[in-house]
Amino acid sequence: MDSRSEGNGIPVEGHADGDGVTLEEQLRAANQNLRLHQKELEAQVAERTRALEQADHYNRLLLDAIPEGIYGIDREGHLTFLNPAAERLLGYRAEEVQGQPAHELFHSGLSGTEEEGNTRHHCPVHCSMAKGEACQVTDDTFRAADGTPLPVSYYCAPLHQEGEVTGAVVTFRDIRDQKAAEAEQNHLLEVLSARAYHDDLTGLPNRRHLVERLDSALEGTGDEELNLTLLDLDRFQEVNDSLGHAAGDWLLQQAAGRLHALLPTGGALAHLGGDLFGILLHPAPEAGTVANLVQGMLATLHEPFTLDGEPVRVSASAGIARGPMDGTDGETLLRSADTALHRAKDAGRGTWRAYTSELTTAARNHLKVATELREAVAQGDLVVYYQPLVDATTGDIIAAEALARWHHVDYGWVPPDQFIPVAEETDLILGLGEWVLTTSVAQVANWRRQGLPLPRLSVNLSPRQLHQRDLAETVGSILTRSGLEPPALEVDITENAFL
Repeated sequence: MDSRSEGNGIPVEGHADGDGVTLEEQLRAANQNLRLHQKELEAQVAERTRALEQADHYNRLLLDAIPEGIYGIDREGHLTFLNPAAERLLGYRAEEVQGQPAHELFHSGLSGTEEEGNTRHHCPVHCSMAKGEACQVTDDTFRAADGTPLPVSYYCAPLHQEGEVTGAVVTFRDIRDQKAAEAEQNHLLEVLSARAYHDDLTGLPNRRHLVERLDSALEGTGDEELNLTLLDLDRFQEVNDSLGHAAGDWLLQQAAGRLHALLPTGGALAHLGGDLFGILLHPAPEAGTVANLVQGMLATLHEPFTLDGEPVRVSASAGIARGPMDGTDGETLLRSADTALHRAKDAGRGTWRAYTSELTTAARNHLKVATELREAVAQGDLVVYYQPLVDATTGDIIAAEALARWHHVDYGWVPPDQFIPVAEETDLILGLGEWVLTTSVAQVANWRRQGLPLPRLSVNLSPRQLHQRDLAETVGSILTRSGLEPPALEVDITENAFL
């Protein structure tokens, strides 16, 4: 007889369905299926857990390997993690500072003013979270655990979840080496800039510096005048030639020191190259005051310098110009002072001259003569005349003086006192002098071979020729080529060579 349940419709033990499977068997099968399904779910969960752990481990390895410091903060700005690089750079251990406010811990109090540097309201990281936008800062400062400032650049990326900012990740880089390199580069630029505007030998401002200062002063003078003096050591090249360039450099440094000692308050001394100095007085003193100052400078340079226990004597010449009347820009004023300087040298050196407009006309004529004389020498337009020297007792010709003469194609004969001084002041005298010597020696030797008994030939030497190191060799070579006996040549040296 089957067991049945009365009234509730639930099968009881022993009942079989149409397929002959009892309820107990059905329940047992369902339970087995549930256990299999549970194992599958547990396996999937374990697999996903392992994957997450591997991913977390990989991410941790990445964070640990990245050389940049990285830290995370929550929406309130509290630290959630620091990677090893951040720990090393900041000097904190992650577990010690986790949960502490990052801004107050190592960012505040080092940027800008008290108001701007210490409040989160002005902190780029908190501003980035407030806006929900990433930001990059190229130059800022964090504070390490020991209080040491740490120059950094950083990138802040806000974290979003379901449309809300939940925190941020900040990646920062130590830029101490970069800033040190920038400081070194800036220092180098400053040094180069200083060298561009100063003379290496004397340490004084150079020509470029002086011209720019003149331009600036002349632009803003109004009714105020300025004074420019150019001062040049006379025959300085002779010091270089006889004592060497090291002695010449030493002499320039000593001269600069003496001039600087006389410089009035507010005045500027510059070394324009070679043996040329510039003195700027702005505003310009009275003309008499300037004259006394320049005369004092010339006098102090005339005092002997002592080199290796031996006195070295030089003199100086000076040219004075006044701006803006003698030049409305630096270069023009320099040219005016230079024109006056050359007039002082023409006057015998060791003196000074002030610029006048007439000097410009003379300077232009001087340049014109020099240019045309150079062309005449190159084209062979000069000739040698021979002035006989006669014995007053016998009437015999005892010598002939060789004289250079210039016949200009447009102006005819040019007086010697108009072109010889120009040649003396330029390098033309060297070539001209050697040409006169070669031509006259050859001519006298030829006359002697033809039977003209000219006892002596007299040739003038310029001071510049006299200081040529190879003068003796040059004269000897000319005599050898011509066949003229050395006693037949007389060399005259003008008194200018001893001034």
